[in-house]
Amino acid sequence: MRSLHRTVVSALAIACVFLTPVFAQEEGNEETADMQMLREALQKKAGEFPSVAVNTDLKTVSFQTLDLSKTLTIVAGKNYYAFRFKTPDKPGQFIWSCVEPMGTCQWYIVPTRGRMHGFTQFEKRVLQADVQNVGTTGLCLLLQRLPAENFKGNSEYIIWFSFADKVSPKITMSVNMLTGENLEYRKVFSVLYQ
Repeated sequence: MRSLHRTVVSALAIACVFLTPVFAQEEGNEETADMQMLREALQKKAGEFPSVAVNTDLKTVSFQTLDLSKTLTIVAGKNYYAFRFKTPDKPGQFIWSCVEPMGTCQWYIVPTRGRMHGFTQFEKRVLQADVQNVGTTGLCLLLQRLPAENFKGNSEYIIWFSFADKVSPKITMSVNMLTGENLEYRKVFSVLYQ
């Protein structure tokens, strides 16, 4: 039975790797016209997006589920869903995680005003056991970070999602801005590594 469990979790991990492309601007590249149009459309609606509290304490990292269905924004015929968050006065390292949405999905980050250097890479973690308020064994989570210098203090940012398939735009996530040494994913999201 243990071997079957390992095989199923391994198969889910492989599926996890191939189903989620991230929309990431490569460092040094200029914003495309499509990205500019999307950024500006989302910035105009920023006040309508739900605001998520940013955790700033390594001891209180937790996950929450947010229904983004009322945040629909259509740009160039594509559906986008979003939430916003506000940085503390002195931003720390941005470290977040979310349960990988079903199907194919893209996501990115933009400020509510102006431009920024956003995500260029991410990691995945497959749950090896059920985790309360997160999900069940085999579920795939996305892990991502940005340095503190990419953010301004006391400012709002938007994370958007676009789904290729018709899926429920509910996102289980943890949004954190932390300071300190050795902020590896294993340390920040220890609950995911049990």
